[in-house]
Amino acid sequence: MGISVVGSYPHYIAVSDDLGARRFDIGSVAWSALPDSATRWAANRYFLDSMMKARDKFVWATDPRLARPGSWFFQEVNYLRSKGVSLPTHRAWLP
Repeated sequence: MGISVVGSYPHYIAVSDDLGARRFDIGSVAWSALPDSATRWAANRYFLDSMMKARDKFVWATDPRLARPGSWFFQEVNYLRSKGVSLPTHRAWLP
């Protein structure tokens, strides 16, 4: 059990560094080498599933209500919500 940070790029990177928490980040070279958005989403989803299985606490680096439709963060928010992960109902995300 640990902490995983989700949020808009690049903000979630800085927050996870500050907290010493986990995040999805395979590096720009590996990300660019993935052949399409479906493969990229599968890699992202694998991370989210692994963190849920590990019973990590999700920390929101960005207010999920501000997720831009079509963004990776938007997909993460909807996926986590579909899996029963609670979204913050107040300012629970970090600045």
